[in-house]
Amino acid sequence: MQAQEKTRRAQSIELVNDLALVGMFLQRAGNRQVRAYRLNQSQFTVLREIVRNRDLQQKDITGELLLEKSNLSKIIDKLEGMSLVTTRTPEHDGRAVVLNATEAGRQLYRECSQSLDQLKTVFTAALDDVELTELAGAARRLKELVVSHLTQEGETRGEVS
Repeated sequence: MQAQEKTRRAQSIELVNDLALVGMFLQRAGNRQVRAYRLNQSQFTVLREIVRNRDLQQKDITGELLLEKSNLSKIIDKLEGMSLVTTRTPEHDGRAVVLNATEAGRQLYRECSQSLDQLKTVFTAALDDVELTELAGAARRLKELVVSHLTQEGETRGEVS
């Protein structure tokens, strides 16, 4: 049993290391792709959520994107300053922030998405349908585990500092 534990521990370490390396690569590659649009990968990801969801509340993005509230606020300020999103406080809840994309934000999202599609092709072209489905499911499950861990730890639902 002890040998199995060591093997599992070694596999876990390798998994976390490999995920970190892939994540860093995707962040760098994404940044290169969206730099021409005066965005970084994190800003594009937040813009994508706002474009896809009308009247989205800031608190909903925090957990979904694994971002800390302070980081998300900075990103939203930047997107608002670029006239890509609008923010408003609903009358019924002065603490909430409701986000919507402007037409310029939707247009920029479409342009960036086309650019990022080239990056996606690098991965999807090498995977068959079964592999792609399994990998997407595993990635969703890992994200659920991270959110669950952060919630159990009592941390802000977001990235670990």
